[in-house]
Amino acid sequence: MLFLEGFTDGIVIFSQDGDLLYNNQSGKTFIRYLSQLEETTANQLPPSLWKICDCLLEGRKLFPENPLILTQEFPVLEGECLRVRVQFLNFPEIDAVLFLLILEDQNRTAQSLARLEAVYWSLSPQEGQVWLQRRGYKASYQEIANQLHISLNTVKKHLKSIHAKARELNTAH
Repeated sequence: MLFLEGFTDGIVIFSQDGDLLYNNQSGKTFIRYLSQLEETTANQLPPSLWKICDCLLEGRKLFPENPLILTQEFPVLEGECLRVRVQFLNFPEIDAVLFLLILEDQNRTAQSLARLEAVYWSLSPQEGQVWLQRRGYKASYQEIANQLHISLNTVKKHLKSIHAKARELNTAH
């Protein structure tokens, strides 16, 4: 299970009885945070996560032949969001129902996507910074101007250029 530690997403594996079998460092952090909000201990699955797993069990009864993955988003702090994906984890040698939870920090995902788009669209370094602030951090035009010490008109000019580059590449493909 050592390779799961390298994931930036939280990985949590537990049994239908609620026994925690594994969680990587990111998973521990997310579980600890949700446990504080829901006033449970860190070695218990918070009720909001258990509710998703319970829905997955019900879905299996209705659609036994279909692989199911349930997704739910949780606002965790102001402007931050956590996406939770739950699915069954099957090991032939284990005769028990296991759940795999993947806990994804949506803000980190948006920041990574903004960096990739900056490269793909061949943005200048300044445009890349503006785009990271806008897409990755959801900053307003004024917040971008303040953060990067540029004028509001410069922010608008960069965003206009960014959108033109993105449109150009999207229509070319």
